Amino acid sequence: MSTRNKPIVENVILLVVALVLLFISVHTILGMFAFLLVPVPFVLLASRSTGRELLLFIVLFAIVSYFFAGLGGSLMAIMFGFIGGMMGRTYQRRRSALPAIVIGAGASFVSLVLGLALTKYVFGVDLITGMERTTEQLISGPGSLPTPGWLTKEEWKSEIDMQLKLFELVLPSIIVATSFIMSTVVHWFARLTSNLLKRPLPRLQPVRDWNFPRSLIYYYFGALLLLLMFGNATEKTFLSSALNNVKVMLDMVFMLQGLSFCFYVLYRRGWKKLSPVLVVVLFIFPLLTYILSLLGILDLGVGLRKRMEKRK
Repeated sequence: MSTRNKPIVENVILLVVALVLLFISVHTILGMFAFLLVPVPFVLLASRSTGRELLLFIVLFAIVSYFFAGLGGSLMAIMFGFIGGMMGRTYQRRRSALPAIVIGAGASFVSLVLGLALTKYVFGVDLITGMERTTEQLISGPGSLPTPGWLTKEEWKSEIDMQLKLFELVLPSIIVATSFIMSTVVHWFARLTSNLLKRPLPRLQPVRDWNFPRSLIYYYFGALLLLLMFGNATEKTFLSSALNNVKVMLDMVFMLQGLSFCFYVLYRRGWKKLSPVLVVVLFIFPLLTYILSLLGILDLGVGLRKRMEKRK
């Protein structure tokens, strides 16, 4: 095979692999595992292609997907291509793993939120409303679940309603956590595959060296300001949901930034063995994550670690 044709053949193979993974995710019991891997070929494609070439690959992927997975498959293909493409382009421009993972998480987050909005406002399927109807049938409908002996039927219904409201409250956190998990898994498999292809992607730096873009602070306070100004007027609307999701995602980023700063301080002091202890303490006292978020904002805003380096 000539050197000139080799990249074209590799790109076609990656596109075929993406189609096979999408087929498996839609039509087999291995769907959840394959679902996480579909963006991987697009990470590799985007890391060595132009934006126009990447767009062409995504369009072809969506068209072919339509024939074996329908309109839903095409929309999924666009979503996966978008996630992988954003990560690959970040690898190409920044040559760093952390920004690519964050961008990938952001792309996953946008895709999931838009997917929920699409199912609700275009297809008329509301996740929360559907869960409420299903729960009502399980409690009061034919073949309903038996009421626990220590509760009356009204208390049992009230308990279920409270669980639904709790789920609605933590849904933004679930979306954010899912986005970061998906992006990290895609990075790991993309890097593994790129090493096998002898075109390695950058490895993830130690946590103590993580440093997110300072501009995220402006987005965070912008979302807070909009929620304070229009919170009541936009209650239970898509705008309110989107702003809350953005805030939760940035809270997670700032918490990671604060954790990175703590690991950096421990490393400089020669107390690296205390790092696992800090992680365990966070699981025992979750409220400390708010302190870490504040610390992360200060680290990005005023450059805490840079000030420490100057004192050295």
